Amino acid sequence: MAFKKVVVTLHHIKNNNTGPDPGEALEIFGQLAVGKLAFNPAIGQTISTNVKLLFDHASGDALDIIQGSAFVFPPAHNHELTIRDGQFLQITGRLGEQDDIGENDFFPNIDIRKSLGSIVDEQFDIPSDESDQRISILMSTVVTEEG
Repeated sequence: MAFKKVVVTLHHIKNNNTGPDPGEALEIFGQLAVGKLAFNPAIGQTISTNVKLLFDHASGDALDIIQGSAFVFPPAHNHELTIRDGQFLQITGRLGEQDDIGENDFFPNIDIRKSLGSIVDEQFDIPSDESDQRISILMSTVVTEEG
């Protein structure tokens, strides 16, 4: 059975546009997770396993990111997992922007799935916007072993 060991790294979250938010920063919170999506024959469903949160900040612990700049994560914000035939690498999450007045703003849900054959060494940018507020998330995958 074919497999790939892959390291997924969260590099940064960038504020591309603060939009109508007061001040020059967005206050970003939420979660980003990496895991394996696989069919479990015992229950007849596809489930997520080997999941690790690469970003986990509550709204009261939001990151202030000034427009045009990025919050850069240390190299330890990664997760290594093995993906086999019929399984998928899955990146999921939900980020929000903390507001002092009114309700918080939420960016669209993130749900990226990569099959075994599409997992390669690459950096990829995940753009996300909520109205005029725009962020991007830079991540990478590195295949460390395959067979």
